[in-house]
Amino acid sequence: MLALVYALVALVALVPALTSWRHRARGPAARPLTLLHLGIAWWSAADAVSVAATDPTLSSAAGLAIYPGVCAVIAGFLWQALVAAGHAESLRRRHAVLLAVVPVLTVAAAATDPWHHLFYASVERVPGAPMPHVVFGPLFWVHSAYSYALSTVATVLLVHAMRRAIAGQRRTFVLLLLAAAAPTVGNLATITGVGGNQTVDLTPMLFLVTAVSWWLLDRRWGQGLALPSLSARQVLAALGDAAMVLDPWGRFLDLNPAAVRLLERAPGPARSPVIGARWQDVLGPELAASLDSRDPATVTTAHGQVLDVRVTEILSRQGRLLGFVAVARDVTELEHLRADLADQASRDALTHVHNRRHLAHALATEVARSASAGTPLTVVMVDLDHFKRVNDTHGHAVGDELLVFLATTLASSLRGVDVVARYGGEEFVVVMPGADVAVAARRAEEWRAACATATVPAPGGRVGATISLGVAQAVAGDTPESLLRRADDALYRAKSDGRDRVVVAGPGTSSRALAPAPSGSH
Repeated sequence: MLALVYALVALVALVPALTSWRHRARGPAARPLTLLHLGIAWWSAADAVSVAATDPTLSSAAGLAIYPGVCAVIAGFLWQALVAAGHAESLRRRHAVLLAVVPVLTVAAAATDPWHHLFYASVERVPGAPMPHVVFGPLFWVHSAYSYALSTVATVLLVHAMRRAIAGQRRTFVLLLLAAAAPTVGNLATITGVGGNQTVDLTPMLFLVTAVSWWLLDRRWGQGLALPSLSARQVLAALGDAAMVLDPWGRFLDLNPAAVRLLERAPGPARSPVIGARWQDVLGPELAASLDSRDPATVTTAHGQVLDVRVTEILSRQGRLLGFVAVARDVTELEHLRADLADQASRDALTHVHNRRHLAHALATEVARSASAGTPLTVVMVDLDHFKRVNDTHGHAVGDELLVFLATTLASSLRGVDVVARYGGEEFVVVMPGADVAVAARRAEEWRAACATATVPAPGGRVGATISLGVAQAVAGDTPESLLRRADDALYRAKSDGRDRVVVAGPGTSSRALAPAPSGSH
């Protein structure tokens, strides 16, 4: 009956061995699983012959014939542990040759044991016992010590991989270790004679439990045993964001490659060893300030790089501060895109100068700054003369050409602090911080003169148009509305006086309503 059990174990082990070999191209776990199952099949088949044989010599020979299978099982066990622990890519042919030395010597010692009895000191049949009673020799114990050493290394590799693996992989390693424990217990029971003379070699049966469990795990999770364990360090290394781990006192404990590249751009001390250094001594002033505040911040470095910086505290279960994780994401392109979009939203689609919404914000800012700093602020309101007549006579395309020309003329001579905006229809407003009314009036006259002699193409030839301008300087108590009202009043007088001229507003305000004039009404 026991012989049939061993034979069945051998046959069962061949199924995953053949399946793993057939799918060996799928990943590095297939080959060690094949070796492991073939070793179990050999071991169990030899045990089956040893139990079934009635001839003592054949039974003894079959008992010694298990060792090629035993050595294959141990090698496959270690190999699979190396793969699961993430060392598959570091395995070389020379490693296999070195690991094969002791198994080859073991098989040779077992094959020649009838002549020296150093492996099995004696083998005898005990009436009623399912297997021969063996007194082990010194070479057997050397082989056992070697096998247990390799098994221990394999177990340590799996435990270490489990400890550093991310949460989603730990369950796989727990199942691997639980499955690996069974044959160890069975083998210890066999070689120590816990069951007396009735002891059965449980090891191949229990190794089958391990091997089939690993095989099923590999099939269940695809390449779950073929892929190395994924540690938090590997996850950090894969991030494109710079991640820096600091202790409670701000000293660097770890950083990923993206953080290394970021710190290489920092001044001076960043090129010295970072681990153990204080962040104040390593980071540039911009990053250092954001880490000091621990609030989310957008930082622009000295190199123009824009970083989104987040600092997160790491707390123990008792709430004790263990350290910090600082993550800096490069948002330079995003910020540039955002700035471009914001700029587009603030500009007039036709003339590409700023729109009325941007003007309202800019003028409010400059009026407040002028009042607090006591610096001059002047506004120029500009209007194309007879614009409605141009549209009616030559078409809106020509009118648009005139608007674009006027906007270009105004924008081409602005200072960096000036703002030009299309106020509505054919009206434009120029805000000139720091310029008094005399400077603004001279600039307005230059614009008037440039437009007076300019023309744009039209279906019937070329068409020109003059402009009228009203200039007003901010006075104490002015608001954006009152300042614009006085500039608009000056513009109204310029048009009433014959157009194509510049009029400077007096310090008082007019009663004319603040609103852009309808197109062509002036």
